[in-house]
Amino acid sequence: MNLGIAGKTFIVTGGTAGLGFATVKCLVAEEANVLVTGRTEEKFRQACTELRRRPRIPESAGLVDVAHLGGWDSVVVGDGLGSGDG
Repeated sequence: MNLGIAGKTFIVTGGTAGLGFATVKCLVAEEANVLVTGRTEEKFRQACTELRRRPRIPESAGLVDVAHLGGWDSVVVGDGLGSGDG
């Protein structure tokens, strides 16, 4: 699929699990730049590990303070109203 979003920058909140993580995988497959937020560092690291197992996934991932970022094209809010367990 070619959505025409290669090189665009997205923020996906709740992007370490569930629908948020599924969204991250789709965006990365389309060669978009994706900033992923999540509630815990552990879930973030697990998500990065899984993404790196996929073909064509860049190796660059790290923890950043999003308060100092700017210049994104879209924000995807993937936060759910789950049980709050992680």
